[in-house]
Amino acid sequence: MHVWMLTWWGVAMLVFGLALAVLAGIWLLGRLTVPAGHPARAARHLPAWPARRPPRATLVVPMTGESPHMAPALASLLAQDYPEHEVVFVTQDEADPATALARRLSREHPHARHVLAGPAQVCGQKTHNQLAALATVDDTVRVFAFCDASHTAAPNFLASLLEPLLCGRARVAAGYHLVVPEDARLGTLGQAVVVLALHAFQTVPRLRQPWGGAMAMTRAAFDDLRVAALWGENVVDDVSLAARLVQRREPLAFAPAACLLTPLAQSWSGWTAWLTRQLAYPRFIMPGTWVGIGLGLFVLTGILCTAVLGGAGVLLGAVPAALGVPALGFLAGLLLVIRALAGLLPMRPPVWPWCVACGLALPLACWCFLRSAATRTMRWRHRAYVVGRGGRVERIVG
Repeated sequence: MHVWMLTWWGVAMLVFGLALAVLAGIWLLGRLTVPAGHPARAARHLPAWPARRPPRATLVVPMTGESPHMAPALASLLAQDYPEHEVVFVTQDEADPATALARRLSREHPHARHVLAGPAQVCGQKTHNQLAALATVDDTVRVFAFCDASHTAAPNFLASLLEPLLCGRARVAAGYHLVVPEDARLGTLGQAVVVLALHAFQTVPRLRQPWGGAMAMTRAAFDDLRVAALWGENVVDDVSLAARLVQRREPLAFAPAACLLTPLAQSWSGWTAWLTRQLAYPRFIMPGTWVGIGLGLFVLTGILCTAVLGGAGVLLGAVPAALGVPALGFLAGLLLVIRALAGLLPMRPPVWPWCVACGLALPLACWCFLRSAATRTMRWRHRAYVVGRGGRVERIVG
């Protein structure tokens, strides 16, 4: 075998091996973290906090639109077993379809109430809603929690989310979620695998990020970090908070048992729009992190494409078998990792649609990364936000 062939073989083995180790590492991190959020295990988790009576908490739930999943999700949030708390539903205005549901649930449950926030003028509507809700909370509440209205929670979700705060491990905590696929479309399964990867990264402190769908903080942290001023001009709650935590060197605790379940039936265009938003937020607010994400995505996608071309070349006889062995070995290992990732979901998806969705996730993420680089406008729920440096909202259209 020629020297150049040996060199190629060695370099290919090293590169493919490292890439496979990274992808297998995502599965391993998920294996350590995600099972705690599966319904059966999450329900068995017993939050531990000091013997003294836990402080009063407020759970803020911003709502908008209508969905068949919203009513059962809100019912699960109203059934939390945390000793003393209130649930505050908040909608934009009377015209919002979610307002009628919020009012009905507030009448039926004594520990729930509803707030009308009005339209946002200088920030994202969600952050505006959350601040409007907190403005109505009395001074006896010492802990704030935030949750979206489209996810189903176990009865101990709130207690699990607040556990790191009550035990003194941190002043800010976050949970996460798992997608429950309702169909086998590529958009649904593709978003499920991206959420699964992000969930796994929560295990690593340096990669950990607050997630707006399930996060909590003490009132003292909320005041010290000046969250009201931050959210009052920002397009998004969680990424802006992530940047503030890094700036102030404030630790973030991850509560793996505070895991929500998200029923999802997603189109291809819905997946790309969602993923573009997720990548655009750090571009505005944490540009260094955004660049690092892009480099990682393009390197892994380049390795994947090289492996696919190399494997196809071997099968077509265009590439010597000896040169194609590293590529075929990488693809075989990748299929094993993909099959293993499917076992981390609450419901195992069909094999081939799942494999195709996983294979497309990296190239699509690169495309969405490029789209995020070319936009200054964030569109969400029929409103468009022109966003400037740091995620500040410069203008709202619609």
